[in-house]
Amino acid sequence: MKEDKRTGIRSDPNNPDDPEYIVRLVGQVVRVSVETAKIVAALPQHYAPEAPPSAG
Repeated sequence: MKEDKRTGIRSDPNNPDDPEYIVRLVGQVVRVSVETAKIVAALPQHYAPEAPPSAG
């Protein structure tokens, strides 16, 4: 377990009081990633990132 000295927030992914913490955390990360991809795809073309140069 780690505790941030400044804030006192404890990070313990192996918390025995919440055995499904990691599963929920991974699900949240996936959801944020999917939602971000949807937002980026919906941006107008002039906001779209340039395609990387081809390696050929």
